[in-house]
Formats: sequence, structure tokens, C-alpha cells
Amino acid sequence: MGISSTVSRGGTAEPTHGGGPRCCSATCWKISSNSSFNLRSILEKEKLNGINFVDWIRNLRIVHRQEKKEYVLDTPYPNEPQNVAYNSNAYHAYVKHTDDVVDVQYLMLACMNSELQKQYESTNPHDMIVGLRGMFKNQARVYRFNTSKAPFRSKLAEGAPVSPHVIKIIGYIESLQRLGFPLYDHLATDVILQSLPASFEPLIMNYHMNGLKKTLTELHGMLKMAEVSLRKAPGHAEGVKGHWSRNCKKYLEEKKKNGGVASAQGINVFEINLAMRSNDAWGLKIIRRFTRDDVDLRIREWSKG
Repeated sequence: MGISSTVSRGGTAEPTHGGGPRCCSATCWKISSNSSFNLRSILEKEKLNGINFVDWIRNLRIVHRQEKKEYVLDTPYPNEPQNVAYNSNAYHAYVKHTDDVVDVQYLMLACMNSELQKQYESTNPHDMIVGLRGMFKNQARVYRFNTSKAPFRSKLAEGAPVSPHVIKIIGYIESLQRLGFPLYDHLATDVILQSLPASFEPLIMNYHMNGLKKTLTELHGMLKMAEVSLRKAPGHAEGVKGHWSRNCKKYLEEKKKNGGVASAQGINVFEINLAMRSNDAWGLKIIRRFTRDDVDLRIREWSKG
């Protein structure tokens, strides 16, 4: 949709689009030159050429979000208010919108190759975005597919740092949201928890059993704290990242030498009393799950005399 309306200011009619001068790069880069924090240089690096639409539209939104003009990309071109005074709020909002349209349109055109410039020279930003999405929808579809696949396939290796891993998955989740396919809170949390190794199973169990609800940022912080606790836990070979006694060569050699029994050094003894009557039962909470050879469990029968 072309734009050829005029806006009257002080008795002078100024063409908004169509009737104005043809866009050129020199003119476009002068727009908003007084911005205190000009991000437009990120669009100058690589013009839209047909194969970089996803990256280009993301950078475009970053720039206009900083300039508070992103709404122009998502809002149809406004109709001029009827039967209102030129000094009314409604008319001022209309004038601001049309001014922002000019700025955004010229910048978009300046950051396209010449073929696309010719095609969209008289098109407003909102209609331009709709047209470009239709033109490059297959590219966007492939990008969405790869982005949606990544978080579900991400797995943290045992002993690897948890923070970079979680930040990476949160980045995938935010990318899907920008594409219009958000993972809502519970599913986003499940994606992160499912990607963790076996050493985090007690935390995951505790999270679900206690009905915890955390934002992704809060979950990230909780997992970092849990990681510190795991590294201090018994059975975690000191100074060896992600190394447990059941996988320790020294531990296994000592166990073999002693006929299948490991040294008693460092062994923790737990006494568990189980009551037959429900009112005698203790409230027990799962702190950590043990695997084979982590615990030697001995049970004896005991009754009150």
C-alpha cells in the first residue's frame, strides 16, 4: 500500500510519502542524527539481500525499539482524524505516527539492496514487513524449525558448568517468543530441567514435589546454587569437575583390592527408624538419589520391648 497523504502544519502541506524525494542512503542516515544512543550502524553492516531476512528484521526491531518507533512496524498506517482540531491530542498522535512512519520507511529502504528498494519504495513500514515476511516465509520457517529444535535437544554433560547451558536455552526460548511461538512458563521450565544430567535429579524431584514456580531467571539462579552444593557433596571427587566416586579409578581399584569393599574412610552412616503406625512416622524429604555402589544399606528388625 503506497502512502501519498499530506499533513498540514502551520498552513504548509508536506508530503509524507510518494510525493517526497526518492530515498537515498545519505538522506536516510541523517534521520535522528541527534539520538543520544544511535544503534543504526548495526543495520549498515549488511543490507537485506533475500537470504538474511531473519537477522535483518531482528536488528531492525532493536534499532527502532531504542528509538521508540517499533510500533510502526506492527501498526497499519493511520487514517487522518476527522472533525478534530489540529491542536487536539488525537491529531498530534496522528502527526507523530506519520512522522515516525517516514523515518522508519526511509531507514528500511536504505538498508535493502537496490531490487528490494525499487519494489517497496512507496510502501509504508507495516505493509513492507507483511510483504517481506510473505516473500521470505520459507527462510523464516526453517529458522523457526531449527530454533525450536535446539532447546529440546540441548543436554548438559555431567560436570559441565550449568550457567552457560541455561543461558543458551533461555536464548532459544526468547527467540521463539519473538517469532510468535512462545513456550509458556511451565513448558519452558520443563525444557531446562529435562536438559540437566542425573546429578540434578534430586533437585528436579524436589522442585516438582513442592510445586515450586520460578521465572527462568530465578530458576537459573537456583540451579547455580544447586551446582555449588553438588560439588561439595560426599562422593564428589574433590578437585575433579563432575567426578563421582563410583567413576573414580582410584576408588574402584581400592574396592577391587579389598575384595569388593571400599575403604571405610569418608563413609557416612545413616540410621533410619521406620515406624509401623502412621502417627509415629517422620516427615522425610528426598535430598539426593543414590546409585549402585554409592550406599551399603543394612537393615535389621527392631521392636519395642
